[in-house]
Amino acid sequence: TKVSTTAKDASVRARITSSMGELYFSGGDKKRARAVFTSAIAMPEAPDDAVLISARALVEIYDAEGDARPLPDLLDRLSQVETDPERARVVNERRGEIATAANDPVRAAAAWRRVLDTSSRPRALEALEQIYEQDGSVENFAFILEERAKDAPANESRALLTRAAIALTDAGKYAERAIDVWRRLLETTGPSREVYAR
Repeated sequence: TKVSTTAKDASVRARITSSMGELYFSGGDKKRARAVFTSAIAMPEAPDDAVLISARALVEIYDAEGDARPLPDLLDRLSQVETDPERARVVNERRGEIATAANDPVRAAAAWRRVLDTSSRPRALEALEQIYEQDGSVENFAFILEERAKDAPANESRALLTRAAIALTDAGKYAERAIDVWRRLLETTGPSREVYAR
């Protein structure tokens, strides 16, 4: 019971702290608001709603100040708690852009993959193809080619699936996946000597 009460008290404190930050923020005291919001996010038991309020406000503050240094970690945290689908899309796309520019392929890929099912899909597919082609991740590279094929016209789709199948085949350790892609090509394009040979 004591542990439960302590956790509850910590959550309440985090919510009160984020509310104080909102008061400073709405009153125009951005310096104090920034300090209070940062404190709220740092609390170990901070609930998602307090983190959400604080992180959204901090992004706005740092943007207004032109300070991009805290943004990567802040956007990572915000992407975990953002409840609005469109806001989440914007946050993750921005995180992907920052990580790509910073040559951080792991975080860039994670962010871009989170927007594959949104209106940011074309940008995400383009970015992910470059990331996976450069880092030699054959399975992920093939996955992105297959995803691109879903949106492409017939001829381009066939070329993309063929690239995916060849990459998987040549890697030598993804036989089942390679066979699956080759079979899909047969189903969509009909008999092919090249595919049968592969």
